[in-house]
Amino acid sequence: MGDSTNLVLIFAGELLKKAGPLLVMGLHPSEVIQGYELASIKALAELESTSQSRTATAPECSRLPSALLQSPISAHPIHPVNPPIPNARP
Repeated sequence: MGDSTNLVLIFAGELLKKAGPLLVMGLHPSEVIQGYELASIKALAELESTSQSRTATAPECSRLPSALLQSPISAHPIHPVNPPIPNARP
């Protein structure tokens, strides 16, 4: 599990790469920012119009294999062979 830090950094880097040629063309940085803000509004509106809210019901969950439902638990043993030792330095 992650907090999407890598995604955010990579996405920001790509936005900066795309801004470079726009600045070379003579656009002011504030114009590039306005363009990105407009694109963000348009993207959010598009996502909103195409997304569907849906939650799984009990019958749908019962069709999932039991191994799939138990996998997060079984991936972390209760008694690990080599447990981490906090503050191992003397």
